[in-house]
Amino acid sequence: MLLYCPCTNSTVKPSSVARSPQTAFDNQEYSINKTVITIAALATLLSAPSFAGCKDDIKATRQMIDKDKDKYTLEARNKAKADLLVAETKLLDLNPLPDLDCQKMVREAKAELRKGKK
Repeated sequence: MLLYCPCTNSTVKPSSVARSPQTAFDNQEYSINKTVITIAALATLLSAPSFAGCKDDIKATRQMIDKDKDKYTLEARNKAKADLLVAETKLLDLNPLPDLDCQKMVREAKAELRKGKK
């Protein structure tokens, strides 16, 4: 399909016709919106499985503390339980990446247990 251009008295292909500035802006805005929606969808998809993974880690560490009371000092068990409690509160925050903070606190709880081995 060819378009007639009265200013040059010739025909041109539609792909070579200059876009209006408003159309270019609309396309840029569409591109930004599409990117934001994609990032939001990925954050939602990635945070849901990690939420369950950290919750399982907290539960397993608590069971390990309760099961092996004789292996750890009272102070180490209390510090580890406090770290696990902080990890649970990190899961309840509105942070889009709760797993990072939660996993960090679970690692700290396990480190406390290692320090306090009898």
